[in-house]
Amino acid sequence: MPSTFKDLVAYGRAVALADELHDIVVNWPKPDLWSSGIQLLRAVDSVGANIAEATGRWHTPDRRRFLYIARGSLMETEHWLLCAERRGLLPEGWSDRVTDVRRPLNGLIKKTPPN
Repeated sequence: MPSTFKDLVAYGRAVALADELHDIVVNWPKPDLWSSGIQLLRAVDSVGANIAEATGRWHTPDRRRFLYIARGSLMETEHWLLCAERRGLLPEGWSDRVTDVRRPLNGLIKKTPPN
């Protein structure tokens, strides 16, 4: 049976954001790459990974918990993007791209009943 997470809009957008950021961040100056770049990449990669893990959970509360974790990682991603903008590593407004992932992710959370 094929995995269902690959068809989710939230997953697709999270992975696209992560891939695009990876291509940019690996070219940052070494001090920036090692101080905040690695943490940014870990946070953004975690969003898609937790969405995928949520779909593999049998019980609804577990699925919802992993979607919440994905949303937390997305907020961490936004933090690191804002830092990168302030430090001149990314253009101003780049952090707005988080909204493209946040909306469908919030939709998934709303569709997943609490119990």
